[in-house]
Amino acid sequence: MGVFNVEPHINRLVIPSKLHSVLLADLHMSHVGMVKTKTLARLYFWWPSLDREIEQTITNCNACRQYQVNPPKAQLSPQAWPSGPN
Repeated sequence: MGVFNVEPHINRLVIPSKLHSVLLADLHMSHVGMVKTKTLARLYFWWPSLDREIEQTITNCNACRQYQVNPPKAQLSPQAWPSGPN
């Protein structure tokens, strides 16, 4: 029965523990952050420590730690002042 009913219209797969690390790596591949990763995971999967394992994965990610404190700066592009109201 690999499906867990959270709500009557929503089904999520219950993932065996030996596959957690594989799915966590796939979920975190794009480094979208804690909230988005949890949201994506909750759409499709469930296991008892899902949130905690996502938090650990992201907390231990070197790339995420590097950019968490100092995200890349956006390039500013100067805009011309209008000559008057249009």
